[in-house]
Parts: sequence; structure tokens; C-alpha cells
Amino acid sequence: MPSLPDLNSIFESKIEEQGDNEPSLVKGTEQEEITHEQFIQAWKALANQIKKENKINLYTLMTAVPPKLVANKIEVEVENMVQMDVLNTAKIDVLNYLRPVLRNFSLDLHGVIMAHDVVRKPYTSQEKYQAMVQKNPLLETLRKELNLGLS
Repeated sequence: MPSLPDLNSIFESKIEEQGDNEPSLVKGTEQEEITHEQFIQAWKALANQIKKENKINLYTLMTAVPPKLVANKIEVEVENMVQMDVLNTAKIDVLNYLRPVLRNFSLDLHGVIMAHDVVRKPYTSQEKYQAMVQKNPLLETLRKELNLGLS
């Protein structure tokens, strides 16, 4: 009877195969001041390069909302955790492009999740009535004067 492979040994061998082949950030000592115009120009050039590489998810993320440059921190607004994962995956490549081009090696990239106001649509008759009362409070007065109830 053949024995089953040990899962622990399989995962350990995969980790050994991967090693330290992950890309690392470009290092340098330059920290020139960056104007907003220089930053946006470099950001757009990178976005166009990413579009040519057919990385549409990242391109859309980079062009949907203009990034903010606060000191040496780049803040990119994302709508959800999927976009945050896309940004975090591409973070090293983006910084490796921007740091030498802008001659500032202290730049860092962070994702900021946008706040969404969730509007819940009223479904029950009570919820629909409450929504109408919020739009027109006199409706409640009319209901009381006519001695009406809700069904």
C-alpha cells in the first residue's frame, strides 16, 4: 500500500525553492524635494507604461483617483481590499520606478480605503413609510390627524 506524502515536508520544500527571489526596493541616499507636478508627471508615465504591459487592474487603480503626496508618503485611495491587494503586490515595482526618476529614495506607498456611505433601500412598508417621513415630516402629522395606522 503506497504511503501518503507528508504535507509538512511538501510545504518546507516549496519554501526552500522560493528562497529570496522576491524583488527588493531600490536603495539610495538622494532625497530631493518633489513638486506635485513632477510627481504627477512621473505617476502618469508609470501608469502608461503599466497599461502597455497590459496590467489593467493596476492601471485602473492608478488612474481612477489622483494620488496624494504628503511629505514622502504617496497615498492612493482604493475602493476595497481586492484593490488594496493589487496595490500591495505592485508596491515594490512602483517604488522602484518612482524613486530613481524623482531622485528621492525615501518615498513610500500606502493604500487608503475610501469611505462609502451605504444607503439601504427600504423594503418593508414600515421602512418605506419612515423614508417618506424623513423626506416630508408633515406626512406624520397627516397620519395622526386622519387617525391612520400602518399595516
